[in-house]
Amino acid sequence: GRLVLHPEESTREDYVEKIKRHEKRLSRLAKLPEETRTSCNTKIKVLMNIEVTEELDHISPAIVDGIGLYRSEFMLLSSAVPGKEQQVQIYEKLFNTFPEKPVSIRLFDIGGDKVSRGLNRHEMKISATALGIHSIRYLRLHPELIITQLEAIILASKKKRAKIIIPMLTTLEEFFFIQGIAQNICEEKNLSMPEIGVMIETPASISLIPELNKVADFFSVGSNDLLQYLTAADRNLPQLKNVYNPLHQALLDNLKLVLKLSKKEITICGEIASDRRMLPLLIGIGYRAFSISPSKLYEVKTLLSQLTVDFCKDLLKNVTSQPLLRQREKTLNQVLNDFIKRSK
Repeated sequence: GRLVLHPEESTREDYVEKIKRHEKRLSRLAKLPEETRTSCNTKIKVLMNIEVTEELDHISPAIVDGIGLYRSEFMLLSSAVPGKEQQVQIYEKLFNTFPEKPVSIRLFDIGGDKVSRGLNRHEMKISATALGIHSIRYLRLHPELIITQLEAIILASKKKRAKIIIPMLTTLEEFFFIQGIAQNICEEKNLSMPEIGVMIETPASISLIPELNKVADFFSVGSNDLLQYLTAADRNLPQLKNVYNPLHQALLDNLKLVLKLSKKEITICGEIASDRRMLPLLIGIGYRAFSISPSKLYEVKTLLSQLTVDFCKDLLKNVTSQPLLRQREKTLNQVLNDFIKRSK
């Protein structure tokens, strides 16, 4: 996203080095096995988080289990809202790249800290808070946005059953709002109904899981926002990193609760899924599907191949026995580093 005019030689050398590192990452990715298993032979699903479709151009679809999260709102951040035909082309690329694997598209997660140039600036300003009118709340106030998006997704998926994710759900009414629109579109065009999933990223959505089990097709855990709402700490403030910490007992307890309550497929899509420290703890809790950034594929899949479920359970018990966050971090880093050294 940067244009450097008349770069100095040192700048040019820096970018040449970045290109070499990027090419090295791509060559390592090509050597990864298609299926991901722990060293104790437990199958782990590894999917990708995608922000722009260009990210697909350098990743072999064979080495991942699909797209766990396409952040569709990124198409709104730099220009006007794309029309139905333009959206269809974008979604078609996703489905064509993974014809036999799941593709999960999150509906426009706008507002909050995501400001769109193509939408009403005043409304974007009043919704630019973590507790404001954003995500599904914004879409309910602007049904024309979501009708166009759902129609484009359903048309692009053709005979494949699309998977859509509702962001920031806090009421059952929000689920039925999306379901009703999708049903109307499918009946009108005689097309298959998409799978409808829910992003679990608020305490309210966790409480609704027993009811959502009856109507939703799957769940995706958005750990970034979930941690923010559990700790009442803005995740964009560096000064609150001592509070906004994924080792916080509130997050670990609620991740366990989600697994206990859910009777549907669950994928973790937040940053903790790509964190080499947190990943063993998540496996210890019981999670078996993770959607991560393409840039993290090599190190995550490599680490997973070294782990055992028993080690992860023991590590979780060891870490959570420490009451203070700094003690948890020290224990986690020490035990995991020792384990990785032994595994090499």
